[in-house]
Amino acid sequence: MEIKDFKEMTENHIEICKTIIREDGCCDLIACFECPFYCENSLEFEGCHQYGENNESFVKSAKEFIELYNNEDIKVNEEKNNIKLDLNIFTMDFGKMDVSTGEHFDKVYEEYNELDEAFEIYDYKEAEGYSVNEEDRKNLSNEALDMVQASISFVSHLIEEGIMTNEDIEAWKEKLEDRKKKYLK
Repeated sequence: MEIKDFKEMTENHIEICKTIIREDGCCDLIACFECPFYCENSLEFEGCHQYGENNESFVKSAKEFIELYNNEDIKVNEEKNNIKLDLNIFTMDFGKMDVSTGEHFDKVYEEYNELDEAFEIYDYKEAEGYSVNEEDRKNLSNEALDMVQASISFVSHLIEEGIMTNEDIEAWKEKLEDRKKKYLK
């Protein structure tokens, strides 16, 4: 078992492994999709059968997973995932450029296509079990940020042109709050 065998290794997975060990390899109390050995988290797509033909081998796999998780590489990855996005890196200034609404929209569309392409490369490699290289990861991140900036610039342009009003923004805020209530329970 290696770190690269899993899409993710989380603190929740450690708790699941502790339950597997405590229950002597019986996983009846565990929702499959939460288990680190679930086929959707395993890059081999064989799932728990790959890690435990019987209860004893499943306990062994759970202990191995915990040992892998405690490896320093995982802790470094967890620190990376705790990065907070400072929204002050984005600017409204591009929206003030003297170009048509259509040209601003074309830029958003261009950035969307670049993000879509970067995601398809990243997603394909991940789905096929290839290790995603650093260049692909950086490209996806870069294109995602470019897409956010282009969208902010487009909104800024709509405000500058008087197309978007405070009333529109307030209505959207309410819509966002409703979405938060619905999806971020």
